[in-house]
This record gives sequence, structure tokens and C-alpha cells, in this order.
Amino acid sequence: MKNLNILINELNLLSSIGPKQAQRLAIEFVKNKEENLKKLDKISKLLNEINFCNICKTFYENDNCDNCELKSELIYIVENLNDYFKIKDSYKNQEFKIFNLNFNRKNDYLNNDYLNKVILRLEKMLKSNSDILKISFLTPPSLESEIIIRVFQKELIKIFPTRKFLFSKIKLGVPKDLNISYLNIETMKYVFDNQEDI
Repeated sequence: MKNLNILINELNLLSSIGPKQAQRLAIEFVKNKEENLKKLDKISKLLNEINFCNICKTFYENDNCDNCELKSELIYIVENLNDYFKIKDSYKNQEFKIFNLNFNRKNDYLNNDYLNKVILRLEKMLKSNSDILKISFLTPPSLESEIIIRVFQKELIKIFPTRKFLFSKIKLGVPKDLNISYLNIETMKYVFDNQEDI
């Protein structure tokens, strides 16, 4: 079953799919081949319509990133794409930008090269958006997060000395290492309403 093993290995290479899940998917694909080929064709077409922004690290479907071009005074800085989806779904009627730190591993918080690249991305976004006045860090309360907030705050004040940004963060007392993507709507509201100025 050489081709089946190749299919399993290819599926296993996808992010978040382990060997057992890859095996189950491969079996499902083969058992319902015609139906799944149609689905894969549709997925392929959809993937060609979705883009990933190199600045804010979110998704867009037009020629330009909707998030980057949005006129808003507020920008939420999130740790990853799961937080992005949760906030967008929970606050559909509000106007705000999201900047994804795109942290995939805990040690990204303390990697200077990585942080410098993130600061350069944020600088690009802020230079092209003079409307932004408030920068809110929606990162889990932790020592690492505090370090990131202070570094970003210091760097942004240095880069934009004439802009008077208001910085805020999630208040201490909110569960340490909380993951925004797992919060229910009441807890999300509590987190958003209980931010503190820096």
C-alpha cells in the first residue's frame, strides 16, 4: 500500500495533524473518494482566494488587507490567530484593528531577533495608520507578557516620539496564562472591561 502510506505521510505533515489522525483522514478520503475529491477541489479554490497579511498576520480576501486598511483608533495586540478569531467573532459590531504577534512557541516571547521583526511589522502598521491612538495588549498576564509589553511600549515611544499612544493590558487578577480562544462570552466581556492603563 505504497500510495496509501504516502497519503498518510503527506497528511501527517500538516500542522496539528498527528499520525493517527492522518491515518483516519486517509481512510476517509479513500472510502468516499468522489465526494472527498469534490471537497478538496472546493478547498483548493477557497485557499486561492484567502491571503495572509505579512504585516498584521491576519487573513484577507481582497487585493489589500481589510484589517490593515481599517480606520480605527484602537488596535488589539494578540498572541496568535486563535485569539484573533475569538475576538472577531465576539465583537463583530465594533471597529478595531488586530495585530497578531504570531507567537507559536513560548520562547518566541524572549527571542530578540523574533521580537525585532514583530516590532518592525507593528511599526509599518502604525506608520500607515495615523488614526491609531490606543494600543491594547490582549496577551495572557504573565512575566513574559509584561516584558513584551514594556519592550514594545519603550520601542514605540522611541519610534513615534510625537504620537501620544494610550497603552493598556489585561488586568492582573484575570487567570494567569488564560487562552482567549477558550473563553466564553461573559469572561471575554470581563477581560475586555477590566483592562488597565499602562
